[in-house]
Amino acid sequence: MCACFSLHGTVTVVALIVLSMCIFCKADIENYDNTERVETIEDYICTQRFKGCKVNYKERSCIEEEFVGCENPFPYKTKRECLRDFRGHGNICEYRKPCRNNGTCSPITTANHVRTFKCECAATGYYGDRCEHKCPKDLSAKEPKMLACLQI
Repeated sequence: MCACFSLHGTVTVVALIVLSMCIFCKADIENYDNTERVETIEDYICTQRFKGCKVNYKERSCIEEEFVGCENPFPYKTKRECLRDFRGHGNICEYRKPCRNNGTCSPITTANHVRTFKCECAATGYYGDRCEHKCPKDLSAKEPKMLACLQI
């Protein structure tokens, strides 16, 4: 669970977590320059640092230092992309392509219903959660994730 809150009181933001994928900030939020008021939840979506969509309002968002929250390694490029996944129509492997270096991505759902992915790195010459580490020439290291480096 994750939320963003104003620590300085200039903007009050209350978060609603949905499927641990997107975080939607509550309505009735005033922008920093007080020129516009947000009327609906979908009008203001926090950025990926708070498990939200990467949708910025005038270059400002919940990512600013006065907010606290948690990180999402899979930011969405648009509000539409986030909402598509939120509604269950997205495939993180297709639109985010999280596996690097020709790793094979498989979408999975965790026990607590969080939609995520797993990368298979076999025969790529790389290992790691996203196939991001180059396999060493010396495989004497005892790193369990280096099993992808073994070639039979």
